Amino acid sequence: MKIVLIGYGRMGHAIEAEALRRGHTILLTIDKDEEVKFLSPLLSQADVVVEFTGPAMAEANCKRILDKGLPLVSGSTGFMTRDLLEEFRCLCEERECTFFYASNFSPGVNMLFALNRQLASMMSAYPDYQPAIHEVHHTHKLDKPSGTAVSLANDLIDNNRLYSDWSLVEDGQSPLLSNTIGISADREGEVCGIHEVCYTSQIDKISIRHEAFSRDGFAQGAVMAAEYATTHRGFLSMAELLGIKQG
Repeated sequence: MKIVLIGYGRMGHAIEAEALRRGHTILLTIDKDEEVKFLSPLLSQADVVVEFTGPAMAEANCKRILDKGLPLVSGSTGFMTRDLLEEFRCLCEERECTFFYASNFSPGVNMLFALNRQLASMMSAYPDYQPAIHEVHHTHKLDKPSGTAVSLANDLIDNNRLYSDWSLVEDGQSPLLSNTIGISADREGEVCGIHEVCYTSQIDKISIRHEAFSRDGFAQGAVMAAEYATTHRGFLSMAELLGIKQG
């Protein structure tokens, strides 16, 4: 498989190493301030493009690649609203193109997503429990809260009738409105990623948690997604790739 990487930071290097380990070829890397490389003839030779940049560039990068009709995998966060997600979904249907998007490509985190949806549905019958989400990442991460934390919040809202919104709060604080989920976020050292969903009442606390020990899980999932995107069409997700039921 021939891959073009857009974004050649820490994740880009980790994806490159995993792709090479699995026998794939990196045709081209495009980092920030390398706009001229989008004119390279190598881009059109790619089997798939993998995009990991930042919130300021990601939307334009994704639309540019889809306009070229190339299969695209993106893990950029901090830019993908629900409305934009739906726009990309419709674009894939109209043009019969391929876009694999995930706020987190770690298989373990996607198991956490599934557990979160199931727990949210169960907890809708217990209003005495207040949900909260906490995440910790390295100090280089630009968006706050993380895309993974936002995905957890949105899935919780979709599966629990008691909540309709989320807000960023300081650790230990509660949101002002009772129908709102508080997300607290810390940036510490070189932490790869910790996400926890808690339900707290006056008598006990229930929590589910994922901690990444390295970027290897994210890189592995991203390359698995790239492989999947070369043989499938439409708007694709990790739940589909991993066979996780979303209902």
